[in-house]
Amino acid sequence: MPKLLIIRPLIKKVAVLFVMLLCIAAKSYCQQFYVATSSLQLKRITLTQNGIITDDVGGCGSGTFFSVAVSGTYLYYNTGNGALYRGDINGGASPSISNCNLIGNNVAGNALTVDKNGLVYFASGSALFSFKEGTTDAVYLGDMPFYSAATCCFIRTNFTWRPPVARS
Repeated sequence: MPKLLIIRPLIKKVAVLFVMLLCIAAKSYCQQFYVATSSLQLKRITLTQNGIITDDVGGCGSGTFFSVAVSGTYLYYNTGNGALYRGDINGGASPSISNCNLIGNNVAGNALTVDKNGLVYFASGSALFSFKEGTTDAVYLGDMPFYSAATCCFIRTNFTWRPPVARS
């Protein structure tokens, strides 16, 4: 278990780097996104022609963001203890999250993503799970042939996983 605690910050850094690279490659589709830092803070990243703009995001949940996912105007996030919340995204010059509501527990993992119906997916080690609001337990979907160190997402309503970019 101690090895996992040391690896988690590295996994988060690799995932943030991957998302940034993915968004740069798909600039017209992804100009703004949210990331949870290794210090459990929430940041809004905006890609512009003049470079990257990083904004601190205030409001409820501050200092507890382990993994995040965005669906419409909602931010879903879990804490290091596995509590899952949904809050409203308030954009603008000073972004914030409001109306954070606990929607579940036992959602301890990373690579958090959510589908258009609000079904939350996350990874823990090599295991993939889903969680539906209003239920009490996550559903085990199976093992992946790798440990999650990147981002799970939906592309045109299809669930997919994108590995980190290899560097030589």
